[in-house]
Amino acid sequence: MPTTPDREDSRPDAEQANEAIRRYVQAHGSRPWGEEERAELQRLRSVWLRAIQNNVRAAA
Repeated sequence: MPTTPDREDSRPDAEQANEAIRRYVQAHGSRPWGEEERAELQRLRSVWLRAIQNNVRAAA
């Protein structure tokens, strides 16, 4: 259930990436996390981290 595009060359906005993580976790609820769900959460975190790194580079 991807909630954001996963393109290496894209420059995601950190705020949007963070919101995607929040929505995903909230939609998941209190159920145990399966392997696919953890993988999607990790992918969303990677998108967020890439956005943060892009922001730092842009500020430098």
